This record gives sequence, C-alpha cells and structure tokens, in this order.
Amino acid sequence: FDNYDKIGFSFDDKSSVLYVFAADEGIPVKTTKNKAVIYNAALVAEIIDRFSLDFEERTSISFERYDVLEDDERVVFFNLKL
Repeated sequence: FDNYDKIGFSFDDKSSVLYVFAADEGIPVKTTKNKAVIYNAALVAEIIDRFSLDFEERTSISFERYDVLEDDERVVFFNLKL
C-alpha cells in the first residue's frame, strides 16, 4: 500500500476475498518504520465480523495463508486462512 495515499476496501460476500484499491475519499494510509499502516475502527469491526475472528484470549490475529493478485488499480487478497 506504499503507493496509495488513501485506500478503499470491498468484500466478496460469497467467499473470503478482500479487495483493496486507491480511493480519493478512502481511509488514509500512514507510513511507520517503512511500513504502510491503516488505522480505522469501522474497517476492523467489518473484518472481525466477516471472518468471525475471536479476540477473547488474544490481542492480534494474522492470516497465515493467503494469495495476492496485484495490478495498477487494486490488490486482491483471496483464500484467506487463519
């Protein structure tokens, strides 16, 4: 996400697909320690709900497996597995 100032997200309702794309009115992307970082409570709540994530006994969860397709307009994450 280093090339994006703001990004938008969308989800595929039928599968575990997350689309990320540049968006003029999107969520700001900040850079910290040479990494792109996104802070947005509504997005976090949506991801927790869509992927049925449980934070009762932990503070973070990483998707250990995923595939990525990327072009000039968007990044697509699919086959997301915990």
